[in-house]
Amino acid sequence: MINPATWRRTDAPRGVRRFALVGPALAMLALFGQSASGAVCDTTDAPQRTGPAVPAPRAEGAVTIFQGDTDGVDTYRIPGAATTPTGAIVVAAEQRTLSPLDSDPHSLVSRRSTDGGRTWGAKAEVAPVLTEGVGCIPSDPVLLAPATGPTAGEVLIIHHCREGSGLRISRSSDDGASWSPPEPLGLGTTPQVPQSVIDRFRPGPGHGVELTVGPSAGRLVVAADTSADGKATLVLVVSDDGGRSWRIGATLISDPDSGPIHDETAIAELADGTLVLSSRNASSKASGRIFARSSDGGASFDRWPSGQALEVDPSVTVPVVQGSLLTTPDGDRAVFASPSDPTYRRGLALWTSTTGADWAPGPLIVPGPAAYSDLVAVDDDTLGLVVETGDRNPYERIDFVPVPTSRLDEPRTPLPNDFDVAGAVAGRLVVDGKRFSITRFCLFSDRVELDGGYLTADISGGLDAVKVRLHLDDRGDGRPLDLEGTVALDLTSGISYRGTQTDDEGVAHELDLVMVNFEPCVEPAPGETGVCDNPTSGTDGADSLADDPAAGPSGVAEPLAPRFTG
Repeated sequence: MINPATWRRTDAPRGVRRFALVGPALAMLALFGQSASGAVCDTTDAPQRTGPAVPAPRAEGAVTIFQGDTDGVDTYRIPGAATTPTGAIVVAAEQRTLSPLDSDPHSLVSRRSTDGGRTWGAKAEVAPVLTEGVGCIPSDPVLLAPATGPTAGEVLIIHHCREGSGLRISRSSDDGASWSPPEPLGLGTTPQVPQSVIDRFRPGPGHGVELTVGPSAGRLVVAADTSADGKATLVLVVSDDGGRSWRIGATLISDPDSGPIHDETAIAELADGTLVLSSRNASSKASGRIFARSSDGGASFDRWPSGQALEVDPSVTVPVVQGSLLTTPDGDRAVFASPSDPTYRRGLALWTSTTGADWAPGPLIVPGPAAYSDLVAVDDDTLGLVVETGDRNPYERIDFVPVPTSRLDEPRTPLPNDFDVAGAVAGRLVVDGKRFSITRFCLFSDRVELDGGYLTADISGGLDAVKVRLHLDDRGDGRPLDLEGTVALDLTSGISYRGTQTDDEGVAHELDLVMVNFEPCVEPAPGETGVCDNPTSGTDGADSLADDPAAGPSGVAEPLAPRFTG
């Protein structure tokens, strides 16, 4: 069992300290600034990593594809993209109507551009939301647009069902304008991969590849992974008939005690047919991005000079987050995109490599908040970056950013130093149908600031009996509202509460609170262990909350949350 008052610290470049908080109990301790003994964590004199609350600058040439908090949709997350043989760019994403939580019901939708990303057409439904137990909660889209073979001209979207019913596929025969109903991908078991693991596979997210050279040319390849039975499994799912049937190819099962813990794997093909893969690193053993290669069309994984199939590159310093890969149109180089701040999801930048190793830092593309992304080819001279971003936190919208290939060799510019960490939290409180945004919050703070009020909490009674106080300047009728009560907070994929609280006049009020993307605004002084007790070595980043691995289904410790912030 994880000690719920344990700091987990990772090695980081000089001058940078990174902390992660693990386990739902610790999540609450971190949320409202209390240590294991119940004492409030003292952050008064600790250095603050906050700046002025100003909107971040947008990336050059950015065009919004999906805008959150509009048309009844709370948040769009987890983009995947592909360029069709006609040159259309198709982007799919999770449409989270109710809240930004991973666990809330949502659907998959898409939009397409026929003019290189300058304008975008109407939204189309790819996979519907779970309704009365029918269907599933579709997530993690991976797009393919075969140019050869029996399905040339079709667009395919593979996605995961959160209910554990495996991978599904939707197809479009009109260049991404409409979609067939999702159907099971139909993967068969292998000696290494039983059905129980197949049912948990999550693809990408992002895009797959169609091999263009070698004996396997025309093969479609998608990366998928999961954690089950205390081990992490990475597979390449392949099709030799244009996506009509699929099977498991290369398989790698990692023991978390001896190797890096991979998750959310991107894929690209080099000019010689070598597949390059890059995975989010959820390991406490080493910081850096995980890379892998396959030189036999996805049948097996190559071994690096170290003898390992997975190589952690500590020079690619990124937070715990998904990243994207693409080969330049001439096939000369692979391009990797990810937030570049080692702690926070901001500053999306590019790296390039001719081999899948020795990654050279390239330009900073999104200076402000940024999280998940995908890369597509626009034309011979331009890449397209599809990225989660926003003015204050990275989940406000999904933008398309054109990137001329001539920029790939630009030197990396420093990240802006005015990032407002306390304002980067994503979430909202809805009271009787009126929405209040969360404007400022830090881990180890005892107060959540709203745009028109505040929330405080006392967790001394445990997670099922959290004493909260809410003040709103205007509840919607010109009068203030003050509520005090005891609630049980849900930590399934973030921190949330949905229920009813009664005011002093006996009037019941409906509350819906959601918080994700907590950031540690406080860093210990040099030589100190932090504002809470029990420092240990540990894992990357501080982006989300995970179930205690002793109690959770995966059996693998992950830093904070695997996907509620993604």
